[in-house]
Amino acid sequence: MKVCVLHSGDIGSISSIVDALRVSHDVSALVFDQANPPENVDVVLNVCDAKLDGAKVPRSLRLKNVPYAGNDTDTLLLCSDKSISKEFLVRKGIRTTRFQVLETPKDELDAQLCFPIILSPIYKEEKVSHEIATSHLGFRAALSAVMGKASQPIMVEEHIKGTVLRVPVIGNESPKALPIIRKEGDAYVHAPVDSPIKDRVGEAALKAYAALRMHGYGIIDVIIDEGSNVFVVDIEPNCALTSDSALAFSASKAGLGHDKLLQLLLDLAISRAEMVEVPIKGWQ
Repeated sequence: MKVCVLHSGDIGSISSIVDALRVSHDVSALVFDQANPPENVDVVLNVCDAKLDGAKVPRSLRLKNVPYAGNDTDTLLLCSDKSISKEFLVRKGIRTTRFQVLETPKDELDAQLCFPIILSPIYKEEKVSHEIATSHLGFRAALSAVMGKASQPIMVEEHIKGTVLRVPVIGNESPKALPIIRKEGDAYVHAPVDSPIKDRVGEAALKAYAALRMHGYGIIDVIIDEGSNVFVVDIEPNCALTSDSALAFSASKAGLGHDKLLQLLLDLAISRAEMVEVPIKGWQ
């Protein structure tokens, strides 16, 4: 099968993907050019940087009727705006942290929000560190600091104390949650969670995946607070696919090696283009 890996220019960062695919496929790796999308290929793997071209790739490929792995442009754009993605979660009855969007340094804080709060740019591609405020006085200072670095609205959300977990999800119409993981330093580790909390975490992740119309793959971040409540706090629809990525680590805990994971993503891409569902087996 002819597979094209579209990237944003750093071929070294995706070498593990290309090497794994070349075992079974005819693989080319190209820098994405919106004016000249790849042709004469069977399927495309979009590993473009979400901050650069990631959201442009699906629309460009769809115009050429080229199957591609992963999410559509609409979903990628939706998830890049944290306020809109949170609104989608709320409408679907999925618990997330309470939040507010502020446009100017003089905007008043919603009285329903409880301290501590986190302030961060509304668009994920903006590389500006967040600020935490524990009082109204601290809020004004934090708001000025973040707005001084980011030329965009600011998201203010409650900072919940608890355990942060990552739930990778794979699939189209019938997605499955991979083993739950968490970050320890620079590494990922398996995060065994007792039932019924594990079931509620998986259910929340799958509901968020469906609410945001995700396909192929993605990662849902959740927090379990001290009362065992589950909150969806972040969505990553264009997550890394390299051998050292969160998705690959979680898949390995389900018995899926990196090469098998990538093959499954290609199968899902082609089946979606052909409107045929691929059964996903091998883990619970």
